Amino acid sequence: MMVLKRFGVAGAVMGAMLAASNAGAQTEIEVEIGGESGSAALNITSQTLEAASSYVRGCQGYLPAESDGVPVRLVEGADEIGLTIEGDQTVAMVVRAPNGTYHCALPRAGGAIELAFARPEDGRYVILPAGREAGTRIESRLLADSGAATPPPPPVQSGQPAGINISRLGEPRAGRATIDPAAAQERQLLATAPIVAQTEANQVIPARCAGFIGADAADFVLDVNESRPALSLYALSETDLTMAVHGPDGRWHCNDDSFQLNPGVTLNNAPAGEYHIWVGAYWQGDGGQYDLFTTLGAPVWSDAELEHSAAPASGYLSVGPNTARSLRTAVTMTSDGEDAGLFHGDCWGYIDPSQPSVTVTVEPGLEQVTIYSVSEADGVMLVRTPSGRILCNDDYQGLDPALELMAPEPGDYAVFVGTYGGTGGQGQLGVTLDEPNWTLENDI
Repeated sequence: MMVLKRFGVAGAVMGAMLAASNAGAQTEIEVEIGGESGSAALNITSQTLEAASSYVRGCQGYLPAESDGVPVRLVEGADEIGLTIEGDQTVAMVVRAPNGTYHCALPRAGGAIELAFARPEDGRYVILPAGREAGTRIESRLLADSGAATPPPPPVQSGQPAGINISRLGEPRAGRATIDPAAAQERQLLATAPIVAQTEANQVIPARCAGFIGADAADFVLDVNESRPALSLYALSETDLTMAVHGPDGRWHCNDDSFQLNPGVTLNNAPAGEYHIWVGAYWQGDGGQYDLFTTLGAPVWSDAELEHSAAPASGYLSVGPNTARSLRTAVTMTSDGEDAGLFHGDCWGYIDPSQPSVTVTVEPGLEQVTIYSVSEADGVMLVRTPSGRILCNDDYQGLDPALELMAPEPGDYAVFVGTYGGTGGQGQLGVTLDEPNWTLENDI
């Protein structure tokens, strides 16, 4: 049974949908699990304030204050709880689990923004919908559902492959390992291996699994020597991947688009034992390689750091009444960069985080400074301010980026310039106290 509580009034639903508006007040959904699954829905209104990437690196959009999030309380153990957010203005969802970890859901291929918690711990989950811009009011619809254990596989029809029998599998294609707790606190690399995508996952796995896998053997087996509060298994590739995991408790877990086109599964209260992991492709026969990782906590999709204090590739510019009002310099935009969204949730494009393109020194007492980039490519610009804030823009003037800094704090601004599609190219970076010059200059 699921109970939706609002302003102290409770209404029970069984396998049905119940909707209400929170009207700016905090609303709580209490989930009481009986012998059947159930679901509830809630219309919510949010005022976006801060970048989602400040909660989960790589998440996108802007969130309301955590105190204004919608709490969902799981009051009795369940096999699984699923959370889905809908809305034309909603670009992501962040969920704070009872153990204090944060999880981000981005739109999947079909547009759904959803998170599933297998073997969820009892307690309070806080749901934060993300809008595209800060300071805007967004309307969203939250769906919460709980379910019983994974149902048994359907009967095998004539001509269909039989389901996967764990006890009869061959040796894992990419090997075995025991989790290293020290390495897995950050990110433990388990394997780098070729993708096998031959058999439709839904035909051999008794769960909702997208894509195609190699059914004759798992790709990897991870031995977890003791139960863990949170365990994430995830993979990265240039191919559109899918993942299936069979846990030591006999349950299946599947995902295909946890971060962009990369799959990941996070298990709360993960039991000790062997985890059989399949990494396949969304499309049958797709090839390439994948990197498989595990983390004791939320996935870490990149180990890249924004090296703002490194020597800039194209030097230093200083702007102010004691130096110059306008300066330009040539910059090279890398074609082999990191997703800028890893550092700012609403940043679209690719940069080289290993060193700034230019470091701009802003003198005290200025009313306004504009940092901008001009090129023939579709540019993106990410800036770290002296106080550590991350700013980003990709289309200020046509396809050229710029950031207007009003009453800017004095100090060094690390400027990283890249391209929207990661194609790279040559460009020019300017800083001015006046209007930007949007034409490419030949004498730089």
